[in-house]
Amino acid sequence: MTIGEKIKQLRESKDTEGKLKIQFEKQLLEEQDKIKQGAKKEAQEELSLQIAQKDKMLEDLKKQLQEAQRKAQQGSQQLQGEVQELALEEQLKLAFIYDEIAEVPKGINGADVIQSVKTNFGILCGMIVWESKNTKAWSQQWVVKLKEDTRTLKADVSVLVTSVLPEGVNSFAQIDGIWVCDMNSAIPLAFALRERIIAVKNIQEAN
Repeated sequence: MTIGEKIKQLRESKDTEGKLKIQFEKQLLEEQDKIKQGAKKEAQEELSLQIAQKDKMLEDLKKQLQEAQRKAQQGSQQLQGEVQELALEEQLKLAFIYDEIAEVPKGINGADVIQSVKTNFGILCGMIVWESKNTKAWSQQWVVKLKEDTRTLKADVSVLVTSVLPEGVNSFAQIDGIWVCDMNSAIPLAFALRERIIAVKNIQEAN
C-alpha cells in the first residue's frame, strides 16, 4: 500500500469517526431532550395533582364551614324559640295565678303550653293551648298542625304566638279557627279568651 493510499484511508477513518461522534452526540442530545420532556410532563402532572388535591381540600373546608354555619344558625333559632316559649309561659303564670300553666305532654310536637282555666275557687272551666314560633317567615302549616293538637288535647281554644304575623294581620286575628297574635298581644288576648271560657262554663252550670 502506497503512502497516498494510507493517507486516504486515514482520512476516511477520521471522517467515519467524526460522523459517528456527531451521530452519538445527536442521539445523546435527543435522549437528554426526551428525559427533560418526560421530567417536565411528570412535574406538570404532579403539580396538577397537587392543585386538584388543594381544590378538593378547599371545597371540603367550604362545605364544613357552610354546615357549621347552618347548624349554628339553626341552634340560634332554636334557642330564640325556646326563650320566647319560656317567656310566654312565665307571663301566663304571672298574669293568671289561679290557672294551671304546664308544658304540653311529650308526643305532641306542635303545641307548647297548656293553660287550664280555673275560677278563684279552683273550678276547672276549660283549656287554652298555646304554641310559640320565633322564625323569619310565616307558615300556614302551623295553623293546620295546631288544630290537630287542639283536637288531640281536647282544648277549648288555641293560640299561636309568632314573631312574624301573616300578611294583613297587625296584632292578632283568628285564622281558620286558630287565634294568631304577636308576643305583646298574647296576655290581653288571653284575658279575653279566658273570660269567654268562664262565661260559657257559667252558662252551662246554670242550664
